Amino acid sequence: MAKSSNKSKKSSKRSTTSSVVILFVSIVMIVLFKHSFIFFLAGMLPSIVARLVDKTRDRLYFIIVAGFNFAGVAPFMLDLWNRGNTANAVQEVANNVYAWLIMFSMAGIGWLMIIFLPGVVYSILTSIANNRVSNLEREQYELIEEWGADVKREAL
Repeated sequence: MAKSSNKSKKSSKRSTTSSVVILFVSIVMIVLFKHSFIFFLAGMLPSIVARLVDKTRDRLYFIIVAGFNFAGVAPFMLDLWNRGNTANAVQEVANNVYAWLIMFSMAGIGWLMIIFLPGVVYSILTSIANNRVSNLEREQYELIEEWGADVKREAL
């Protein structure tokens, strides 16, 4: 009973700390990059949704989607900053349909990784295990050939 209350205190403390960090970073971005901050939030909407729907313990789905989503948003943010971070630059980039396609598609790739990668990893690990079993059986056969049937014992 004490352990569960301890975990909830750690979880709420971690949640509070991450909320404070997010708030601080948001305020800094608003002050420094006021024109591009709204574009950044709009581009990162899939990550915000992933954060809201992710119920895993460590929020791993959110981390994966946010990483891919950020990879899609970052080039356009750099483009905005290279253009001077003006309202006109934000409007030009925001009117580019391909920019939105790339940003949201990268978040979609993150979700595809979450959906398909566990199956791929399972298949690879199963194949490796089967290969190891066949190698051990071959080695066992070779030992029986060399030393005789007395080498082979039944497992307990």
